[in-house]
Amino acid sequence: MAQAIVPVNILYPTTQEDAVKTATLLLAIQTMDAELKNNLKRYVKESGPVPVGDVVYGPKISTSYELDPKEITDYLLNEGGLENDQAWGLLNLTKTNLERGLKKLRRKDLIPKVLELAPSKPTESIQFCKIK
Repeated sequence: MAQAIVPVNILYPTTQEDAVKTATLLLAIQTMDAELKNNLKRYVKESGPVPVGDVVYGPKISTSYELDPKEITDYLLNEGGLENDQAWGLLNLTKTNLERGLKKLRRKDLIPKVLELAPSKPTESIQFCKIK
């Protein structure tokens, strides 16, 4: 598709002049990309998701957690039954790292209990998602 739109000497620059044209085009595309995203997000917020083939451009809700390392570690050691060395491996506390670590330890049962300890807030981003 790019070959149909952009001259070959810009797609594959071989001279300084072509490289400058390529960089200029890339900068313009990045600026257009940001502007298109902002305008499309505004449209989605006002009018709803936009289906495009087998994907949809619309809101995606996720939840972020404020995990307190001390509180979580205390819980995992005292009530979760983990050993010190197992709990230390989980101290890079993000929800994903915590889930992965507890899954490796075969303790997925602790995930909901640990997440209940942390304040959470829903966050919304507008992006392309597969249609379910």
